[in-house]
Amino acid sequence: MLGVGVGGLVFAFLYLDLRIAQRGLVPNPLVVHFSAGAAAADVTRLVRGLALPSALGLALLFGMGAAGSWLGVLQFLHHTAFGMTDPVFGRDVGYYVFTVPVIAAALGLITTLTTFALVAAIGLYVLRRDVVVFGRRVTVEPSARLHLALLIALRFLLAELRVYFVRLPGLLHSTTGPLVGASFADLHAALTGLRIAGPAALAGGALVLWGAKSQGLARNALLALAARLRDQGHRESVVYGPARIVNRRSRAPTTVPSAGAGFRS
Repeated sequence: MLGVGVGGLVFAFLYLDLRIAQRGLVPNPLVVHFSAGAAAADVTRLVRGLALPSALGLALLFGMGAAGSWLGVLQFLHHTAFGMTDPVFGRDVGYYVFTVPVIAAALGLITTLTTFALVAAIGLYVLRRDVVVFGRRVTVEPSARLHLALLIALRFLLAELRVYFVRLPGLLHSTTGPLVGASFADLHAALTGLRIAGPAALAGGALVLWGAKSQGLARNALLALAARLRDQGHRESVVYGPARIVNRRSRAPTTVPSAGAGFRS
């Protein structure tokens, strides 16, 4: 049942996405001549017919992948408290055993699905010439602007949710220090950085939506993506760079000189 439910939701989302991307008439369809005597083939119309089988095929793959996660879902639905709380966030240990894995899997599935939908929509809009790249200038027609902006903003929203529901709890079993668990760098640098990264992702999504309204979707999307990648790289270099050095030093073999090493015969 889990696979059927996930497959049905994936099909509905992808098929709706593809239909929205192919709505309306195409003023200048892409026409291909396969041979000199053959009739011209309208590639845009051919791709339109692939929407249903493509959505069905991907829904089948997603459903088959989710079918094996039924045990984790049952454990989440019937979870029990452990009676012990973690010292950082004050949550019961059962939350990290039963709830976090399900949330992580769900967010991963939705993120992958959104990425598929975004890539497919961009490809279709380029094929229909609703998105035109000319040199360094990218022109996005109003018919495609809002659709793409919503998908990109959803991607940023999912990134924020992953920060709060997956990456923050993941600090408790971090391996950046010499021992497994939240290290000093995790609690005093990574924790603050992740709490800032969440609102930053929301700001990136808002910037993308503003770009759809102000006819600067491509520019704002690139700015938001560049800012996020720069912030992530800076945070990892500040937090995990020194931690990796500590790890290497703590795991390096120590040579103990023998008792007679300082004496010569």
